[in-house]
Formats: sequence, C-alpha cells, structure tokens
Amino acid sequence: MRQLSLNVCLCLGLAFFSDSTLAQTEVATPNRVVLLTSFASKNKEVRLERRLEKIFKESLTPNYEIVVIHNSDQEVLFRELHNSANKALFWVSHAAFNRSYAKKSYSKLGATPTLAPEQTILDYRKDNVAPLFNHLTTPVDFLAVIGCNTDKILKDLELSHYVAHGKVKGPLELKKAVHRFLKLESHSPSNTLNANSSKEAADELVSVRITRSIPTGANVHHLRSLRVVVNGNILGVISVVAPGKNEEFFIQVPRSLLHFPIEIQSAQSVGTSDQKIIFGEITVQVANNEYRLFTRSDGIPFGKNRRVFLP
Repeated sequence: MRQLSLNVCLCLGLAFFSDSTLAQTEVATPNRVVLLTSFASKNKEVRLERRLEKIFKESLTPNYEIVVIHNSDQEVLFRELHNSANKALFWVSHAAFNRSYAKKSYSKLGATPTLAPEQTILDYRKDNVAPLFNHLTTPVDFLAVIGCNTDKILKDLELSHYVAHGKVKGPLELKKAVHRFLKLESHSPSNTLNANSSKEAADELVSVRITRSIPTGANVHHLRSLRVVVNGNILGVISVVAPGKNEEFFIQVPRSLLHFPIEIQSAQSVGTSDQKIIFGEITVQVANNEYRLFTRSDGIPFGKNRRVFLP
C-alpha cells in the first residue's frame, strides 16, 4: 500500500445493485465476478495488488468465473461496468473527497495541487474515474467501489447502496464487500437486488461516428482514452490511438439527446496537469451531419481537457 504519509488511504466506499435489463432475462444468467485494481507500479502497491487478488479468489467459490485486472483505467472500467456478462464488479483504488485533503495528497504525489478536484477516485495514472460512477445505469447486479470517502463522492447515486465509514484497510474492506455480495446472492440470486432501476421508456439509439487521429511523434505519456459525454451522461470511451494512426469509433446515443453538444473529455489528468493531454484531431458525425468543433476566433478549442462539438 502507498505510504501513509501520502494521506491517501483505503476504505470501503460504496456497493450498489441494479436490475438486469429485460434482454438479459432471455440469456444465461451472468456469472462473471470481476476485480479491478488501479495503483502505481511501486513495490508496496504491487504487493497490495497481489494480496487483494489472493483474498478475492479465496473468498469466492469455483461456481463463479473470476476475473482480476490490475492497472485498470477508465476504458477498462467503462467496459466492465457495461458488460452484461458480469454479475459483480469490485473496484479498488485511492480516492479523496475534501479539496484541501486532496491538494496535500496530490502535492506529495508530484501532481499539481491547485488542480485537485474535490471528488476523485484515482486510477494508477492519477486520472479521475469518479464521473463514470455517476448517473450510472449498469447491468451488473453488484458493484463495490473501495477507496477513501467514496460514500461521500458517490452519495448522489440514485441506487440503493451499502456504505462503510471510516479509514480502514483495503484488503479488509474487500473481504467485507465480497461477504456482502455472497450474502445478498444467497438471498436473491435472480437479478432482483435493486428496486430502483430506471423506469424510463426505451429511446431509439443512433450511431455516432467519431474519428481520432494522433500525429506522428506524439509523446505516448500524454495520450489518454477519452470519454464521450452528452448532457452530462458518459455514453462511451474511445481508446488511445498510437502516434501516426487514425481510428474510428461508433458510440450509441439516444435520439432524444442528439440536439445537445457532444463533448469529448479526458479524465482530469492531475498527474500530467502541467503537460497538455494530446487529443489529436477528432471528428464527430451523425449520418451525413458533421458536428462543428466549438472554438475561439483564433481556432483554439474552448474548454480545458475537453472538446465540444455542436450539432
């Protein structure tokens, strides 16, 4: 675990549940249980990851398909949050809630303290993945987010949740979270754990084509996966593209949201905040309509760590 002097500790943040979609009732019951960890590759934290993995595997029965992914980032997290094969998902990383607390922690981590946001759940590159848990609709039955004060960070979630308070050790809290999952599973194994699932009518989905081109010679340390955000909802993540390459991505957007701007955002990269995140050249297109990048009169895009495209 990272040294205590960093003032970043682990405690159980949140576990919450949601109904499976109607489509899932027509397929095999999901049986995949996933642990995602995200810590810097330092000796103490590598040992922590191994301990968490050991606890996770020993706490579950062979009846489950057990998956462990270390060095997870927002792309991996988004994929697993929306993977209908997953029955339970556990995320473990550092987090901070109070601004002054976060500033002190980030300063010791070598980041720029003035840019420390109030609510942060950090991946191994000190990027903030907390927004991926907000306004969340997920097919996963059980979700546990383990990191300091994540009960406060994720307090606005409109789902029933389980919260443990106080500064506690990550391995112990992972044991508690797995125990909680197994207990609920024994009482309600049939995807009916949460009565607060969305009741909104299904909206027609429209395919949005996004291209991303990275210049040759770009510094790979300044490249990140990027979120696709519409009206505050994260609808997809586009991958890192290698320097000199061009790739296209297709994101499904509800038709009712197409009159809103489409934002392409980084993950508030506090660890590289003194260096510019390389977005590359991005285009957004719906059918034959190419969205217009919102820029100043000199052509520089508006916004920090984001690009805004207008219909």
